[in-house]
Amino acid sequence: MAKSQCFGVKIHNFVIEFVFIMFPITRSSNVKDVIHVKVKKYAGYFNPESKSFAVDPHLTTFDDLQNILIQAFSLNGPFHITYLCRDDVGENVYLSMLTDWDLDAAFMTSSDPFLRLKLDAEPYKDGLMSKLSDWEKSESPNNLQSSIVKHFIQPMTNSVNTILSLQNTQRSWSNSLGSAFNKLTVGLGYNPNIEEDEIFFPSKPPLDDVEFRTYLDENGVLVKPEDLRLRVYHGGVAPALRKVVWRMLLNIFPIHLTGKERIEYMKRKTSEYEQLRSKWQAQADLERVKQLSNMVWKDVLRTDRTHPYYSGADDNPHTVALMNILTTYALTHPKVSYCQGMSDIVSPILVVMNNEAQAYICFCGAMTRIQENFSRDGVTMSTKFKHLAMLTAHYDIEFFNYLQLLGADTMFFCYRWILLELKREFNFEDAITVLEVMWSSLPPQPPENDLPLHDEQINARSFCDSNIAPGGIKSSTESSSSSFNSSESVDVAGDYVGVIEYSTCPENVLRLRKPPISAKSSVGSPPKASDSFLGEETSNLPPPEDLGCGNPFLLFICLTLLLEERDKVMSTECEYDDLVMHFDRLVRGHSPRKVLSKSMKLFAEYLRSESRHGMKT
Repeated sequence: MAKSQCFGVKIHNFVIEFVFIMFPITRSSNVKDVIHVKVKKYAGYFNPESKSFAVDPHLTTFDDLQNILIQAFSLNGPFHITYLCRDDVGENVYLSMLTDWDLDAAFMTSSDPFLRLKLDAEPYKDGLMSKLSDWEKSESPNNLQSSIVKHFIQPMTNSVNTILSLQNTQRSWSNSLGSAFNKLTVGLGYNPNIEEDEIFFPSKPPLDDVEFRTYLDENGVLVKPEDLRLRVYHGGVAPALRKVVWRMLLNIFPIHLTGKERIEYMKRKTSEYEQLRSKWQAQADLERVKQLSNMVWKDVLRTDRTHPYYSGADDNPHTVALMNILTTYALTHPKVSYCQGMSDIVSPILVVMNNEAQAYICFCGAMTRIQENFSRDGVTMSTKFKHLAMLTAHYDIEFFNYLQLLGADTMFFCYRWILLELKREFNFEDAITVLEVMWSSLPPQPPENDLPLHDEQINARSFCDSNIAPGGIKSSTESSSSSFNSSESVDVAGDYVGVIEYSTCPENVLRLRKPPISAKSSVGSPPKASDSFLGEETSNLPPPEDLGCGNPFLLFICLTLLLEERDKVMSTECEYDDLVMHFDRLVRGHSPRKVLSKSMKLFAEYLRSESRHGMKT
């Protein structure tokens, strides 16, 4: 039912008073009669603008609040509202406000003494949704809501209508995800009335706090872990909620913890981390600690320094926190130690957590899954290269044959993509979304009892004196010439020997200077057809539990990056070095919507074929 309303505005020193005449809405009697609101508006790098006003919570709807903000800040484009409350660990976080339900929650839990709001006037700038629509600057506030429907909600609804589902995926990888993840075979199909470029990720809006709580029981126990991951897979996570959800995606909590138990768990693990850090800092004069911490510090100073979180002086607290995390991990995990690239894994985690100890705990959760990427035997990376080559040959044999002629069929030029799980291939904010979507495609793997923060095979009290030779730094009995300096050869992937160097740009970019040398071909000589990296193994792809060593969706994203550029690459005569340079120029330039959409479609087709194969066998 439409409602009539009118309101007047009085401005006194940035205090705005609104008087409403409207049909009443029903709200809990526990809500106060007047709610004082303080709003900060953020727009890019401009200083925030503040406003304060009071509303009657029994009369004010979410639409009313939007209209208030539109007029108070003279808004003529999209904006996003978040409100301050406490998360499940008792810390202050800002949660998205998208509906009247969210506004009710804000009034009930966050209005003493003020309801504090953040208004992002550029919510899609340089981020995932930046290309969803071109907002017309001439739009008036009165037409803003209809414009949101036209440019954002309606295209999203159309994309949902194009989704195709497949049930009964039989492979053990899918079974381990639970029945909900049979729907992971969802692909973005082709609708004859919609152009391919218009079909985009996300098919749902980012997960917000209200919906997140539907995956928990009344005690805060996560009772629908597979459904939660599927939901993130389709839309990502609202920025204000990432800190909470990432802890679950990165498998740091044992199963069946209540909300209160997770708070206590994080407190206990935080104390454990602080003890580990204090121990090596107390032994900072030891030669081994000096050598490793200096190596870490050099890389930290070149990691994401253009991002506001890490910009400024070299010793700003965030770069120091990054160094502490990596040094603590290296010294407490001597078999893995430190290798170039680890700083890129930690960096987005630290930005999201904004807490050194919590970022370390999440990093340990991530490294439980990917630490073999940094193993000196190179077996895991070699397997992933081989599987990516198999995927490329399976989906585009002509392009694969072209890569073979260049000596690139080993896919070693994709080393950075796989090692860093594509963190550098997108701009920072978009990479965060790609990471969380990729993590959500993996089965939940919570620790059985407790997430270890140090190698349990060593004595944590004396880790600085360990004689175990770490992966990224040689022991004293080995040659020191093979440490990871910018111009030295390092064995990074078993049979694949190349040179990793840092480019001259502000942030280091792992790249190969020379093509890999195989046993059957030499540099400069195209391999013969019989010299194929794959041999005869292109007919059947590995099942999802084996493909990409258990992370198949990562390889499908890599495949999409290759296929997106195949016509450009094949249209010009080039050599291996030209191929490498071509993809280096695309660093941080890929569109997450386009790449994820195509990757999901290919992944769905693969799972369909796996399902049919499983049912036949």
